[in-house]
Amino acid sequence: MTPMSDRDNTRSHEEWNRAGVLEARAEMLRLLPSVTMVDDAGLRASQRALAVKHSGQWHYPKLQFDVEAEPYPEMQQLLEALGSAASGWDVVSWLIEPNLHLAGRAPQEVWAVGDRAAVVDAARKAHWFEPG
Repeated sequence: MTPMSDRDNTRSHEEWNRAGVLEARAEMLRLLPSVTMVDDAGLRASQRALAVKHSGQWHYPKLQFDVEAEPYPEMQQLLEALGSAASGWDVVSWLIEPNLHLAGRAPQEVWAVGDRAAVVDAARKAHWFEPG
């Protein structure tokens, strides 16, 4: 019988890191409910809506859509304010974390009560996605 190497029964650092990222992303999607749908590259490219890819599917956070499933106009303003350097996952993280510009409330909470303008304003003040 051939002894198993340590490599055979342990995950590599890269595998553990990837597993951690996937778990963190799944948790973010749990905190920010989303819908999965066929990829609409035009919608994403126009920066009218936020989408993140997880486990091979595109997830679109529900908070950005009105009752007719159209993105709120403020979503495009929010994405532009956070800057092109922000990945979709950066934006999801920003939406669920407490924000000093919103009195410690998470942007998604403020957005949910209809104060989308305050969230866009907070995004404009959050220069942390700007390159350089």
